[in-house]
Amino acid sequence: MIKIEDLIKEGESETVEFKPSLSQIDKIIESISAFSNTKGGRVLIGVSDKGEVLVVDIGKRTIENLANKIKQSTDPIVYPSIRVERIDNKRVIVVDVEESKQKPVLASGRAYRRVGRSNQKLGYGEIRNLALKTSKVYWDEQQRK
Repeated sequence: MIKIEDLIKEGESETVEFKPSLSQIDKIIESISAFSNTKGGRVLIGVSDKGEVLVVDIGKRTIENLANKIKQSTDPIVYPSIRVERIDNKRVIVVDVEESKQKPVLASGRAYRRVGRSNQKLGYGEIRNLALKTSKVYWDEQQRK
């Protein structure tokens, strides 16, 4: 398993996104949509764009509230793995997102795709093609079960 410290050293990529704090929840959810619609990925909350580990205030219900906000804002619903890791005596929230079998995954009504180190909003044609392509695969898998 790849260490979080190594991911931070390597920087943002097609599968890794840094967010400095939970105040950027809408951008965090965009990244979750983008990762779900491509290869999956990991959002590290409490890390600056430059890879500096920051201080994140994590209370008793922080993780639960984050999970609920993701659930309320994604369609189909995404249930990522969320955990807290310590780096240099600071805590970083790690959100692991798998590629979704059922696409597109919308974030607050919009679909995104991960391209390089950025999230790109999908247009109508791209959404339609993604839905058609993955619904056929998803339907075929369901028929075999």
